[in-house]
Amino acid sequence: ATSVFIGTQNSIFFVERSNIINVPKSIVFNYMNDYKNWEAWYASKEDDAKILYYYPELTVGKGAYYSWQGSEGKGKIVTTFVKINDSIVQKAVVSDNEYYSYISFKDTVGGTKVTWISKGKVDFITKVKATFSGGVNQMMATVYERNLSNLNRIIIKEINTFDVKVNGITKQNGGFYVKQSIVCKASDKQAQLNILLPKMIRFFKKNNMVMNGKPYVFYENITNDTLRLSVCGPLKEEIFMSTGSDISTGFLEPFTALKTTLLGDYSHLKVAKQKTQSYLKSNN
Repeated sequence: ATSVFIGTQNSIFFVERSNIINVPKSIVFNYMNDYKNWEAWYASKEDDAKILYYYPELTVGKGAYYSWQGSEGKGKIVTTFVKINDSIVQKAVVSDNEYYSYISFKDTVGGTKVTWISKGKVDFITKVKATFSGGVNQMMATVYERNLSNLNRIIIKEINTFDVKVNGITKQNGGFYVKQSIVCKASDKQAQLNILLPKMIRFFKKNNMVMNGKPYVFYENITNDTLRLSVCGPLKEEIFMSTGSDISTGFLEPFTALKTTLLGDYSHLKVAKQKTQSYLKSNN
């Protein structure tokens, strides 16, 4: 009788939950747009201590995904659509359950309003669990409420944990590099870098090339709200690109610079720049 009762319960769910995350919209979006951050706050980690996460090379933007294997089954979440600093659309397959999610980001008083809408279908085993948790909708809603609460707590902790150190005068060797350039809004800078930096690293791996140091970025101001940025991969020697490629080459002249290191989120770059300017002034 219990099985018949459970079998007649609705297996389709629709959930919509919102929360105010107390940081600027671009920071929340960039954080959620990279699946390598999800392990820190997603509720499944709390429910299953033995869960293992797997990450591909692409964890940011459209086509990115991550998967997991735990004591209660396996799953995979794929990003199917992204609008920078606005929304993320996902498809998830968890064991035999499939659902779609829409996450939106809106500026509001006190930070960013994150709205998470999800719709899908669950299997019989999940309906059994849901029967004792107020139904499928209520069970799923509880999960999303926990996710958003964890997100707010974790991201505030990470954002507020940073350190800035002025290292002193350093000599940069310069040399040949390959680069990919785009023009974007200043507010979209970090979201674009999160996509382009891994893309440059994949370019080197795909072509069996060795990067001669860390990738770096050139910035060129065009207008007050628009800039041109170039993500560069340093080379040991000059190479030549085929005509029509979106990757080009260049040469960086050796130079002397004052080096400052920021450990933490890019939102603290302003503090790093201020400390650098103060050092320059106080040391003439």
